[in-house]
Amino acid sequence: MTILLYYLQKSIIKITFLMIIFSLIATFYSSAQKVYSEPDLCGNWITKVNEPIDGKCKILVTWNKNNTAEIAFFYKDNEPYFTNSRWSYDGEFYYETYDGGEKGKAKIEWINKNKFKLIIIENQDTENYKGRVRVYKRSK
Repeated sequence: MTILLYYLQKSIIKITFLMIIFSLIATFYSSAQKVYSEPDLCGNWITKVNEPIDGKCKILVTWNKNNTAEIAFFYKDNEPYFTNSRWSYDGEFYYETYDGGEKGKAKIEWINKNKFKLIIIENQDTENYKGRVRVYKRSK
Protein backbone atom coordinates (compact mmCIF):
# COMPACT_ATOMS: atom_id res chain seq x y z
CA MET A 1 0.00 0.00 0.00
CA THR A 2 2.85 2.40 0.83
CA ILE A 3 4.47 1.79 -2.57
CA LEU A 4 1.17 2.54 -4.29
CA LEU A 5 0.85 5.85 -2.40
CA TYR A 6 4.44 6.74 -3.25
CA TYR A 7 3.84 6.29 -7.00
CA LEU A 8 0.49 8.08 -6.78
CA GLN A 9 2.18 11.10 -5.16
CA LYS A 10 4.90 11.15 -7.85
CA SER A 11 2.23 11.01 -10.57
CA ILE A 12 0.31 13.88 -9.00
CA ILE A 13 3.49 15.97 -8.79
CA LYS A 14 4.27 15.26 -12.47
CA ILE A 15 0.74 16.13 -13.57
CA THR A 16 0.79 19.36 -11.51
CA PHE A 17 4.16 20.31 -13.01
CA LEU A 18 2.89 19.67 -16.56
CA MET A 19 -0.25 21.71 -15.91
CA ILE A 20 1.84 24.65 -14.69
CA ILE A 21 4.09 24.47 -17.77
CA PHE A 22 1.06 24.27 -20.08
CA SER A 23 -0.55 27.25 -18.33
CA LEU A 24 2.62 29.36 -18.72
CA ILE A 25 2.91 28.50 -22.41
CA ALA A 26 -0.77 29.33 -23.01
CA THR A 27 -0.39 32.67 -21.21
CA PHE A 28 2.69 33.54 -23.27
CA TYR A 29 1.00 32.76 -26.59
CA SER A 30 -2.22 34.55 -25.73
CA SER A 31 -0.36 37.76 -24.76
CA ALA A 32 2.16 37.71 -27.60
CA GLN A 33 1.53 40.31 -30.30
CA LYS A 34 0.10 38.79 -33.44
CA VAL A 35 2.08 39.34 -36.61
CA TYR A 36 0.15 40.31 -39.70
CA SER A 37 1.26 41.10 -43.25
CA GLU A 38 0.31 43.43 -46.11
CA PRO A 39 -2.83 41.49 -47.12
CA ASP A 40 -4.18 41.87 -43.56
CA LEU A 41 -3.89 45.65 -43.84
CA CYS A 42 -5.92 45.79 -47.06
CA GLY A 43 -9.48 47.03 -46.73
CA ASN A 44 -11.37 49.93 -45.20
CA TRP A 45 -10.30 51.38 -41.85
CA ILE A 46 -11.39 54.27 -39.65
CA THR A 47 -9.90 56.24 -36.77
CA LYS A 48 -10.96 59.28 -34.78
CA VAL A 49 -8.20 61.58 -33.57
CA ASN A 50 -7.55 65.02 -32.17
CA GLU A 51 -4.91 66.44 -34.51
CA PRO A 52 -2.38 68.93 -33.11
CA ILE A 53 -3.19 71.61 -35.71
CA ASP A 54 -6.66 70.98 -37.12
CA GLY A 55 -8.35 69.47 -34.06
CA LYS A 56 -10.89 66.66 -34.06
CA CYS A 57 -10.82 64.55 -37.17
CA LYS A 58 -12.20 61.28 -38.53
CA ILE A 59 -9.84 59.54 -40.95
CA LEU A 60 -11.07 56.93 -43.41
CA VAL A 61 -8.42 54.90 -45.22
CA THR A 62 -8.77 52.26 -47.90
CA TRP A 63 -5.56 50.28 -48.25
CA ASN A 64 -5.70 48.58 -51.64
CA LYS A 65 -4.00 45.33 -52.68
CA ASN A 66 -1.99 47.22 -55.33
CA ASN A 67 -0.27 49.20 -52.53
CA THR A 68 -2.17 52.40 -53.12
CA ALA A 69 -4.27 54.09 -50.45
CA GLU A 70 -7.21 56.46 -50.61
CA ILE A 71 -7.41 58.69 -47.54
CA ALA A 72 -10.19 61.04 -46.43
CA PHE A 73 -9.81 63.45 -43.50
CA PHE A 74 -13.08 64.79 -42.09
CA TYR A 75 -12.37 67.74 -39.76
CA LYS A 76 -14.85 69.19 -37.33
CA ASP A 77 -14.47 72.82 -38.44
CA ASN A 78 -12.86 72.49 -41.89
CA GLU A 79 -13.65 71.10 -45.29
CA PRO A 80 -12.85 67.40 -45.86
CA TYR A 81 -9.43 66.67 -47.34
CA PHE A 82 -8.87 63.79 -49.76
CA THR A 83 -5.51 62.37 -50.81
CA ASN A 84 -3.81 59.26 -52.17
CA SER A 85 -0.54 57.54 -51.39
CA ARG A 86 1.58 54.51 -52.11
CA TRP A 87 2.42 52.21 -49.21
CA SER A 88 4.25 49.11 -48.05
CA TYR A 89 4.31 47.19 -44.80
CA ASP A 90 7.02 44.82 -43.60
CA GLY A 91 5.20 43.32 -40.60
CA GLU A 92 6.42 46.00 -38.20
CA PHE A 93 6.91 49.27 -40.04
CA TYR A 94 4.51 50.99 -42.40
CA TYR A 95 6.01 53.13 -45.17
CA GLU A 96 4.10 55.69 -47.18
CA THR A 97 4.88 57.96 -50.13
CA TYR A 98 2.47 60.89 -50.37
CA ASP A 99 1.19 62.58 -53.54
CA GLY A 100 3.90 65.26 -53.39
CA GLY A 101 6.69 62.68 -53.06
CA GLU A 102 7.28 63.13 -49.33
CA LYS A 103 7.79 59.98 -47.33
CA GLY A 104 6.33 58.78 -44.05
CA LYS A 105 7.06 55.97 -41.63
CA ALA A 106 5.07 54.49 -38.75
CA LYS A 107 5.14 51.46 -36.52
CA ILE A 108 2.10 49.20 -36.42
CA GLU A 109 1.14 47.28 -33.28
CA TRP A 110 -1.75 44.92 -33.92
CA ILE A 111 -4.39 44.52 -31.24
CA ASN A 112 -6.27 41.94 -33.28
CA LYS A 113 -7.04 41.32 -36.96
CA ASN A 114 -9.56 44.18 -36.99
CA LYS A 115 -7.76 46.78 -34.86
CA PHE A 116 -4.23 48.19 -34.66
CA LYS A 117 -2.22 51.12 -33.34
CA LEU A 118 -0.28 53.18 -35.88
CA ILE A 119 2.51 55.16 -34.19
CA ILE A 120 3.84 57.96 -36.39
CA ILE A 121 7.63 58.12 -36.69
CA GLU A 122 7.81 60.64 -39.53
CA ASN A 123 5.48 62.33 -41.99
CA GLN A 124 5.11 65.69 -43.77
CA ASP A 125 5.00 67.41 -40.36
CA THR A 126 7.17 65.20 -38.17
CA GLU A 127 7.71 67.99 -35.64
CA ASN A 128 4.01 67.99 -34.68
CA TYR A 129 3.12 64.35 -35.34
CA LYS A 130 6.07 62.20 -34.25
CA GLY A 131 4.93 59.75 -31.58
CA ARG A 132 1.22 60.35 -32.17
CA VAL A 133 -0.88 57.20 -31.97
CA ARG A 134 -3.84 56.47 -34.19
CA VAL A 135 -5.99 53.44 -33.36
CA TYR A 136 -7.56 52.10 -36.54
CA LYS A 137 -10.58 49.82 -36.63
CA ARG A 138 -11.66 47.89 -39.67
CA SER A 139 -14.86 49.35 -41.09
CA LYS A 140 -17.41 47.59 -43.20
